[in-house]
Parts: sequence; C-alpha cells; structure tokens
Amino acid sequence: MRKKIISTIFIVLIIISISGMKCNPSEESFVEVWRTDIGECKKCNIIKGEKVIIVLSDYKKLISLDHTTGEILWKNELEHSIYNSITLHNRMLFLGDSEGNLTAINPGTGKEKWSIKIDQAFQTGITFHDNTIYCGAGYSIY
Repeated sequence: MRKKIISTIFIVLIIISISGMKCNPSEESFVEVWRTDIGECKKCNIIKGEKVIIVLSDYKKLISLDHTTGEILWKNELEHSIYNSITLHNRMLFLGDSEGNLTAINPGTGKEKWSIKIDQAFQTGITFHDNTIYCGAGYSIY
C-alpha cells in the first residue's frame, strides 16, 4: 500500500513541475536532485541532450534547463503547437509544428537557424539517416 501512495504523489509532482531524479532502474529508489516550476506540464515532450529541452505543446513554450541544477537557461514562446515532432540531431534541435513548419534551433541559445514549410501539420516524430530528415505530416512521409 505504501508504494502506491508514493507513486501517486510522484505523478502529481511531475504534473506541477519538472524534477531531476536520480535512480537505479533495478531498484525502487528515487532521489530528487532538483525541481523547477515551469507551469502546468500535462502534455509536454522532454528530451535530453547536453541540456534538458522541454516543449509544452498546449502552451506553445520551449524551455531549456540545465540538467544538473534545473536552472532555466532560456525560454521561447512558439507561434504554433508542437506535438510529438521534436528531436536532437548533430547538436541541433528540430521541431515540426501544427502548421507544417520544420524548424532547426540551436539548443544552446534557443535561436532559430532555419525553417521550411511542409504542406501539412506535423503529427509524428522526426528522424535522420545519412544526413536525410524523415518526418510525417498529414497523410505523407517526407
């Protein structure tokens, strides 16, 4: 019974804020290292490169955190929603948005490098092979 209560509390904390957790996957032990309040995080994508990058798709925010301290390094307000279309490749952050824009962002600064328009909204992930970008938008794979 005790384990169930602890798990429920942990889930509530994640919805309210993002926490840096250290754990041993083979044990049921977690140690909170840091916590950063970033607002409500019901539908957010979290990816880890040299930093932690968080996309809050409902609120069109992109936030970069220091993965060791939880310090907010930069924030961007996005024009359009991001669903599952976010990835890191060759030290570049790639986002596909709800209006069909594929954008490359420098993850260290949050500055846009380039953006191109695809015909339809991005609804799937983005992947790479031999310097070719593969992504899904609408009913098509590009």
